[in-house]
Amino acid sequence: SQKPEFERRFAPGANRYIGNAPGFLWNRIDPSVPAGWYGQDIHNLSYESMELGIGVPQAGYKFEAAWTPLLIAGGGGGGPGIDFCAIGISSGSFTAGPWGAVATFTVSDGWGLLQGAEVVGAWSNGVGQTCVTGPTGQCGVILETVGGGVDSVTFNVTNIIPSQLEPWYVYNPNAGGFLSGACRTSSPVAWNPAYVPPTPTTPECSDGLDNDGDGVIDYDPDPLLGDPSCMDALDTDETNPFQCSDGIDNDGDGLMDFPADPGCVNAQDNDEAAPVVPILMQCEDGIDNDGDGLVDFPDDPGCTDAMDNDEIDPFVIPPLPGPGATSVHISSLSGYPTWIEGKLVANANVSIADDTNAAVSGATVTYVFEWAPETELKQQFGTCITDATGSCFVQSQPVEAVASIDFLISRIEAPGMVYDPRDNVATAITVP
Repeated sequence: SQKPEFERRFAPGANRYIGNAPGFLWNRIDPSVPAGWYGQDIHNLSYESMELGIGVPQAGYKFEAAWTPLLIAGGGGGGPGIDFCAIGISSGSFTAGPWGAVATFTVSDGWGLLQGAEVVGAWSNGVGQTCVTGPTGQCGVILETVGGGVDSVTFNVTNIIPSQLEPWYVYNPNAGGFLSGACRTSSPVAWNPAYVPPTPTTPECSDGLDNDGDGVIDYDPDPLLGDPSCMDALDTDETNPFQCSDGIDNDGDGLMDFPADPGCVNAQDNDEAAPVVPILMQCEDGIDNDGDGLVDFPDDPGCTDAMDNDEIDPFVIPPLPGPGATSVHISSLSGYPTWIEGKLVANANVSIADDTNAAVSGATVTYVFEWAPETELKQQFGTCITDATGSCFVQSQPVEAVASIDFLISRIEAPGMVYDPRDNVATAITVP
């Protein structure tokens, strides 16, 4: 069934999540799991609500998933542990003076092979031995000398201790479900001088070889170090199937592969095309763009609707001042450009005067610089306070790739006086 980008399920005990999301870098697959799907075991020792959150943008593939309670000791799913056992024990003998015996174990939970599990047991002559499984889920023990007059011995598995990284596993030689009838606990060995102990095969992603000739070797937990086509150490194919690590500029944007191409979420992403990012208008972006303490439509009076791309409040013509009162206005507004390392800087001079054209010091001027690289409007808000000459000077930040910068004044505040824009010489200029 179709699932969202973030898959969440809540369940006590042990559970397994499987899906075709490339965010899962683990691929212990059994025949019942669809080709190309991966999985992750999750276990909750406290039996409380648990959350599995995997963020996978839907870019270039269809995200689907399934949530499967795991079979556990005693039967059922969602319990305190996951059954596992030795599903295969091969054995043989060799001649080295007195003959010796070897037993090789394959440890599984019925769905995948387990690395780091310690197999504990003893030979029938009383010699105890252990071994720890490698990336292929296999390990072996060798009894160098069986002893004279003995033509067969048996190795008996008494316990299998899971890896410290997977403590939820429970050794159960009588497990059902995926493991029904598959568990083995012993292996007799008869003397056979022609026997050659088997050599466990090593997957391409953990064999120390650059099998696909791409200059990187094997799986590494750090995606920038290992071969990106390796999902984990058990992956048997280093050949690279993903656009974001194939050495090709698939989307023709001049950038190639992860992490250089912004369209790539990780090296296993199979779509280099950058996702479409919606452009939010100022009156719907959740930002106080004009610095008036009000945000977006309908709260900011500068917004006519949510699609308005300018939060600056409109001018409101104040009433004429009464007897004895004074007003302020913009008496002079000018600007000029400068360049810093090829970037444009807009410089603006503002002068404020009262209704007698006398300079007003201590007036606060609220302004904004605006420029538009490509199609996106950029803004820099600020205030300045006039000096004894009634003037203040401001500069924009250095801006590259633009021909001009606009300077707009939205508000004048002076103690004991009202702002009357009808007397302004101008409220905006373009620099240069």
